[in-house]
Amino acid sequence: MSKEIEMPTDWIMSDFGSITTYIKGYPFKSDDYTDSGTRIIRVSDTTFDSIKNDNPIFIENDIEHSKWKLKRKDLVFTTVGSRPPMYDSMVGKVIRISKEFE
Repeated sequence: MSKEIEMPTDWIMSDFGSITTYIKGYPFKSDDYTDSGTRIIRVSDTTFDSIKNDNPIFIENDIEHSKWKLKRKDLVFTTVGSRPPMYDSMVGKVIRISKEFE
């Protein structure tokens, strides 16, 4: 049984796209991966709500990456993922970037 929820009257209703900057794509090829440099985050590097530190991958610092640079409190939404039972890589997760992964 679903329960109807009322939206508070002091909230402003907005389209999600009008309050976010959406960047999608595959900016780095696996040929670019190195053992040190700038850490990159792939869907497979995430859990249901965080980023794993197991087997991190990097790109060289001189590769242009500023468009995809994550900042603290950014939200990352997964738009691609794996099939079950790999629940950590499901589509639709939202991860808030902590200072550690800035």
